[in-house]
Amino acid sequence: MTRTVFAVDVTATMLSLSLLTETSDGSPAVPIKKLLPVPPAGDLAHTPRKTWDRALRAVDAAAETILPGGIPTLVMMARQQWADLGRDQSAGRRLEIHALLADRLHAAAVPVAEFPYPTVLQWLHDGQTSRRVGTTRARPSVMDDIAREVERVWGVKQPTYVSKDTEREISYPFRRQVIALAAVGGMAVGIPTAIDVTAKRLELLSGITVKPSGKEEPNASIQWPTERTPPPDVTKWAMLHEHPENLEPLDLEGEAERAARREKRRAVREYKASLVGASA
Repeated sequence: MTRTVFAVDVTATMLSLSLLTETSDGSPAVPIKKLLPVPPAGDLAHTPRKTWDRALRAVDAAAETILPGGIPTLVMMARQQWADLGRDQSAGRRLEIHALLADRLHAAAVPVAEFPYPTVLQWLHDGQTSRRVGTTRARPSVMDDIAREVERVWGVKQPTYVSKDTEREISYPFRRQVIALAAVGGMAVGIPTAIDVTAKRLELLSGITVKPSGKEEPNASIQWPTERTPPPDVTKWAMLHEHPENLEPLDLEGEAERAARREKRRAVREYKASLVGASA
């Protein structure tokens, strides 16, 4: 059994993916990146039907990347965050893609987790919290800090291309932070990476932070599928690393029934949408 973890970060223009595959000799696995652009709107307005169609095509491309090799051990989805409509006008389109992709993965019986980037940064720093607050030139954001760590640890630079019109180098809207998210998922299922396994990092994965007073504080932004709960300590992690068969089996039979119901509902929605399109 070769364990594989995909990580996905959804924006309105790009699906940033990373794949982590355990090595045959037990050496640290290295996440690789993949860029999946969302089909452009062109000159068309963002009507509900056209936005839905673009989202489905983006999800199809992601599913074709994630599912051909069989059901991955885990898919990590970056926890979505949004601001008010005036500052975050693409939030609706982004959340639609995120929800449709999660639906597609659940329908295929894929274990899906959601994990927030602020905790990814803490995890990278072994529990040390950054004193930086907000985003200014003097105080880089959480995302900037993670990108810096990704480049330092794995050597992944921001991918760029040269504009045909201006001949200037432009950055793709790819989020390198998804590389670290894949490594988080790897630790959760027993895959070693360049990041050391420590008690504090496993505590952060659990979603329960123990304060100096001894009080436990849950992190509601961290959500694991029941069959992929991270090991509670380093000893249990080492056992899981050596014995991947100890991963809890997936409820494929029960999930198949739920997937059939979801597929039926999806077919009904598509049929109704086709009627609307035909009458337009």
